[in-house]
Amino acid sequence: MIQQIHSDIISYIDYLRGSLGFSVTLSFNEEEKFFLYTPELYSTCIHLHPLCHYLKNTSETAGICVRKKYGSFFMKEFEFFYGCCWAGIEEYVFPIKYNGKTLVSVHVSGYRDNLPDSRKKLSHIIKKYNLPKETVQKLYNKNLKTSPPDKKDVYRFLLPFQYMIVKLWEEILSAEKNAEAENPLFLKIVAFIYNNIGNDFNLKDVSEKLQYSSSHIRHVFFKQTGKNISEYITDLRIEKSKELLKFTNHSIVKIAYQIGFNDSNYFSYVFKKSVGTPPLAYRKSTRQTLIK
Repeated sequence: MIQQIHSDIISYIDYLRGSLGFSVTLSFNEEEKFFLYTPELYSTCIHLHPLCHYLKNTSETAGICVRKKYGSFFMKEFEFFYGCCWAGIEEYVFPIKYNGKTLVSVHVSGYRDNLPDSRKKLSHIIKKYNLPKETVQKLYNKNLKTSPPDKKDVYRFLLPFQYMIVKLWEEILSAEKNAEAENPLFLKIVAFIYNNIGNDFNLKDVSEKLQYSSSHIRHVFFKQTGKNISEYITDLRIEKSKELLKFTNHSIVKIAYQIGFNDSNYFSYVFKKSVGTPPLAYRKSTRQTLIK
């Protein structure tokens, strides 16, 4: 059931992006739980605008977006609204709530000059972080739209997320409850994976750390997720590498090291086998898509 709901969410995002031209992204308040069962959802968090790419790839502003996101959307409750982010990019933000708490926020972004604060925020970050004014303003003016879709239409198209994500969350909670009741070891395995995803480790290391045989670790993980643990770790690393390839200028060697590969050639081999194209070719193709 989890995989079917996940597939429906991805398909619906593709529809909104492709057929309606909505730049849709998701922000998760419980990333570790969501990505444990559906690591592919990691890619839905990535904003595709060239200005976002520039800011995430500039040392002075890298990481600010993530910090602002969690400070804005998950530290307080809110309703569906149209506003602008810390960099002046306007967007609709649709909260998906569960038991009164915001679980996920859905963003439809990529607009400008409809709110008085948008240009002010843009000017503020240019000055505060000493960014090249002409470059930043060009990215802002060229790639953002001045006419956002009607709020009622956006609400109508985003409403299905409410049902899909809440259902996905309930399935995840159920799976987690069963895991905790049936086998507390599973949660220890998950914690180890997420705490060490940037390090070079394998099933043997998990086994030695948790003091269980590799076969038992493999069996417990597969029973709870239906996935091979080694393949899951690799998939999670590849998803993280995609973001680094898209939104940073880091070398392949550095990216490989950041996601737990000590051999960049082996990383390139695994990446091509998983994605179908080498890392540099993937970077080039996604950069071209971002610039369009």
